[in-house]
Amino acid sequence: MKIVLTRVLPASQKGDLAIAQAELDSLRKRWPNAEIVLLSRRPEEDAVHFPATNRVLPELITASASPVQRIFSGMLAGTSRRAFKNTIADADLLLFCGGGSPGGYGFGNLVKHALLPARTARRAGVPYAFAGLGLHRYSNRLHRRLHAQVLRGAVLVTARDPISFGELQALAPCGDIGLTADWAWLLDPEGPREARALIDAESTGQPGGLRVGLNLRSDQAVDPEHNPRHRGGTMDLFRETIPRWLEHSVADLFVFSMNGPPASNDLGFARSVLGGLDSKWRSRIHLLRGDYSPRQLKGMIGTLDLFVGTRLHPSLFAASMGVPLMAVHDHSKVRGFMRQIDQERWLLPVKGLCSEALFQKWLELRDEASDIAGFLKKKSATMERLALANIDWIERVLNPADGGRVV
Repeated sequence: MKIVLTRVLPASQKGDLAIAQAELDSLRKRWPNAEIVLLSRRPEEDAVHFPATNRVLPELITASASPVQRIFSGMLAGTSRRAFKNTIADADLLLFCGGGSPGGYGFGNLVKHALLPARTARRAGVPYAFAGLGLHRYSNRLHRRLHAQVLRGAVLVTARDPISFGELQALAPCGDIGLTADWAWLLDPEGPREARALIDAESTGQPGGLRVGLNLRSDQAVDPEHNPRHRGGTMDLFRETIPRWLEHSVADLFVFSMNGPPASNDLGFARSVLGGLDSKWRSRIHLLRGDYSPRQLKGMIGTLDLFVGTRLHPSLFAASMGVPLMAVHDHSKVRGFMRQIDQERWLLPVKGLCSEALFQKWLELRDEASDIAGFLKKKSATMERLALANIDWIERVLNPADGGRVV
């Protein structure tokens, strides 16, 4: 059996790398003898991150009759057009691997990493699926039309459902649709001893008391009138709130980045936030600067007592490790996740959020931490089952006679 994977985002995006790694691990466990080929934007980089693949090939973008394709010609060095087509045409399944909606990362990625492979598979009669991914609304008409082309005939297995199935079916004539959980829930974490050592190696002092994790995202706005990428409101919010957390708790704060180089935006933003704090807090705030793998990040977060996340996947890592969490986020994918784990109470929309509200919610989380941790550990079995359902759906695609349907 031959499975071809195509990736969306680079390995510098740790959350999407976590999805892809967990997805590949799950495929390899279910079909240990399968040939797995990865069509990659960065083949040398992904050969390191995904050693379980049999081959890592560069994706192909060529100058062709299509104006849309010509826009992106030459951006990716690749194999020949015939080799690209044959790689997909010879497969039993084309699977879109690790990262958001088929069009969730802009027009260019939609064309390059979803539309061309999907069309190639469709013309060759190869089933293709988006498994464990989110599906989002689109306001741009051209984007919507391209998105519909990508989805046409696909089997969709979505971990987050910000749009209803009715809306999805109206968007494009699709194949089967299933609701599952994010692949990253299945990612094997670094062991607790090793993870603790990684954190301690970057600590500026001897941590004592509560161990609290925080991820600071660089592109969220507090005031809805601000530009969506305006950072000042978020920076001021956390500069005001972090000292209040530390004043009212015997705690150390560990600040995580979910970007790796060269796109270390979270780390740079965290430096800006922390640089504006009084020097008396420095011994209790630990900025983790290392370029950690998703497994290491998940294990490190699992050693903490509480977590405050401004991105989806560090929040998911915390929940999957039984760490009480508060998500500070506006996106529907985070709302969907917090609803799925029955933790909507601990979701705070960023827009309009003030320091007092964030501080009070933190106190509630701290005081109820034991009960929340117990609930999350019980919930984990359900979430693991839902995440494993991604593989069950893929098996149905590969074996339609056993109950699946390939369009």
